Amino acid sequence: MANVYTNHKAKLSTTTLTTIYTVGTATSAILKSIRVSNQDTENDCNISLFLVDTSGVSFPLEIDRNIQAKRSQVLPYKRAEI
Repeated sequence: MANVYTNHKAKLSTTTLTTIYTVGTATSAILKSIRVSNQDTENDCNISLFLVDTSGVSFPLEIDRNIQAKRSQVLPYKRAEI
């Protein structure tokens, strides 16, 4: 089976939980990197990132990570097997 590389983006502007990517049935996914940018020119923001399995169990990858105004961060790799 060939590897398929995809790029998913989302512009978030509220505190509402948002699904960015859903793995298809009978497939696997490997997250190579996650980049978060804060485009606000004055205010820092905090982000939380979760991986959720098909039964709704949530695995936290980041909790309240601070992203400074006008900055981007690549979130560090964390292994999560589900």
